[in-house]
Amino acid sequence: MKLSEFKRRLVAGSFPAFPDLATALERLHFVQADPIRSPARAQDLMLRQRVIGYRAGDLEAGFAGLDAEEGYLFAYGFMKPEVWSDLRGRNREGLSELEKKFSPLCLAWARHIPVTSTMSSGSAR
Repeated sequence: MKLSEFKRRLVAGSFPAFPDLATALERLHFVQADPIRSPARAQDLMLRQRVIGYRAGDLEAGFAGLDAEEGYLFAYGFMKPEVWSDLRGRNREGLSELEKKFSPLCLAWARHIPVTSTMSSGSAR
């Protein structure tokens, strides 16, 4: 095999072309997210090389329509629900009996927590 053919195969294997975001997430299982836009967000840099017609911000704009979750793997990102569930060891089918029993109490308690200035987006006084 010639060096040029080796390079072509290496690049093709590293940057597969997916027809859309759903297929990319299905095959990649995880896409690292990055809030810093210098030079661009990590998810945009990664997906523009792999998804045909991808533009910056498409992942966030289409997130509601994707079968995806947000969370931490080795870094914050977007992942398939199966990956998210495996990381947490949780049953996705529903709450346990204990969770069903105590969740109303937790919600009632949380409603009585006062919102302080450190929790708001406003500036400190």
